[in-house]
Amino acid sequence: MSYAATSLNDREALASNLKAVSDRIVQSGEGELLSKADVQNLLELSGQAVEERRVEGRLLAFRTESDWVYPALQFSPGGIDALIQDVLLAHRQDNPWVVLDVLLAPDAAYGGRSLLDLIRQGDTEAVNRYLAQRDRDGFG
Repeated sequence: MSYAATSLNDREALASNLKAVSDRIVQSGEGELLSKADVQNLLELSGQAVEERRVEGRLLAFRTESDWVYPALQFSPGGIDALIQDVLLAHRQDNPWVVLDVLLAPDAAYGGRSLLDLIRQGDTEAVNRYLAQRDRDGFG
């Protein structure tokens, strides 16, 4: 399957979607979008290794006209937190928009915190409950 934008409408749609992703992340206060080169440097990986992780669902990425961009919110100073990795893998078949929303949306069940908040706070129990509930509900 090719993701290349083949018409002006396709390119405009990609640009519009990318702007919407960027706006959503900026509005949440959760950073910026990184290029593949940025991710390579951050994780000390080859371009091929970054691509493999993206394809496997181990990195959240959004398509641009010619490449992929990666929300910085999924990275920590040490790389990728194990909890966020678990969430990304659980959602590897989902649209990246769904995954972004899952990470950023405040949830009353977590006292108004988002799943990303839980991950950053190291609330392993709450994240594991989310993953178990997701599996039980058949959303996997």
